[in-house]
Amino acid sequence: MTEAFRSKSEALDYIEGGTARSQFQNCGNLIVIDSLSMVGGRKYHPYCKAHSLGEAEIEYRTMRSYCPDGCRFFIENKQAEKQESRAKTKKAFSTALKHTGKTTAKVLAAPFVFFRSLPPLVQSLLIILLIIWKLPSAKNTIIEILKAIAGR
Repeated sequence: MTEAFRSKSEALDYIEGGTARSQFQNCGNLIVIDSLSMVGGRKYHPYCKAHSLGEAEIEYRTMRSYCPDGCRFFIENKQAEKQESRAKTKKAFSTALKHTGKTTAKVLAAPFVFFRSLPPLVQSLLIILLIIWKLPSAKNTIIEILKAIAGR
């Protein structure tokens, strides 16, 4: 494992010092992450979002991370901030769209949920009224069918 620090501030100081020593580049992909272990508690580490950090063993079982020379994943900090801002905006829009879609679906489904809760006789009468309303020419046929069912 690479270097670990007890506080986020120490890890950021280490990255800034590493940037001054040319161990790290001033890259928008370079951040600090935390990890939690049962033995060591919470530790903070330098991390590359593009998974491009190299590791070198400086002593026995002591590793030091570094940015490789000519890293193909280097991006300016401002560019990384713009990308993050766009991603947050896109996620917020997607969440709002999903919420709107769910609400619309509930509103459109409400009459059908209510219809299912009605007794079968009322459901039948509503269907017959809908048919008569939309197809007035079928009114006489429906009356004949209802008379036949009633036995008249």
